[in-house]
Amino acid sequence: EKIIQSVGINSDRPIVLVPVALDISDVDEALRAYWQFKVYGEDNIAILDGGMAGWLSEGRDFSVAQSVKANGTWVGKAERKELIANSEQVALASKTGKSTLIDVRQPVQYFGLNKRDYVGAYGHIAGAKELAPELLAKPAKGVLYFWDKNTYNALLTSNGINPKTPAISYCNSGHLAAGGWFVMSELVGNKSTKLYDGSLYLWTLEGRPLVGVPLN
Repeated sequence: EKIIQSVGINSDRPIVLVPVALDISDVDEALRAYWQFKVYGEDNIAILDGGMAGWLSEGRDFSVAQSVKANGTWVGKAERKELIANSEQVALASKTGKSTLIDVRQPVQYFGLNKRDYVGAYGHIAGAKELAPELLAKPAKGVLYFWDKNTYNALLTSNGINPKTPAISYCNSGHLAAGGWFVMSELVGNKSTKLYDGSLYLWTLEGRPLVGVPLN
């Protein structure tokens, strides 16, 4: 609460998160913040589709003046634990398939051809479906925008993901996973979607297994 208040965010006003929207990683950073607000009970919140890049490309007004710094009044309303998956829930999903695991990383990481240095093993959690982060937004003259619901449904289905069944989104550290969660929960409307906050950093730190392409 103190961090959010320190940038002047108030409880009685809508919150609009504005990514740059030139890169999917930047968009996912905004979506991670969106998810975090949701976890703490905030519903009066939105993402600016196309971000700052889209805003400027449309010739809209902007300012370079420094904002007047003032503490806000924002406070969390609840802790929505149903939006968060823990390792045991992920392990159960891997074993039973009752929740779809969505791996929102680059294909080379999903298949175990390379990895981030803080992840302790190569590959993906058994049973997880791949959904490359670049699929989550459409580029238009260099600016990233969200697809419509029908397109997301088609993309998910073509990747073996049922848009209507419970799902858990993960990545390396819980950053890109916010993109998968946002698409499933907020754009497709599947409210039985969770984000595995610790993602593969925590999964491998706990010594849990991954599967991938055998490397010579």
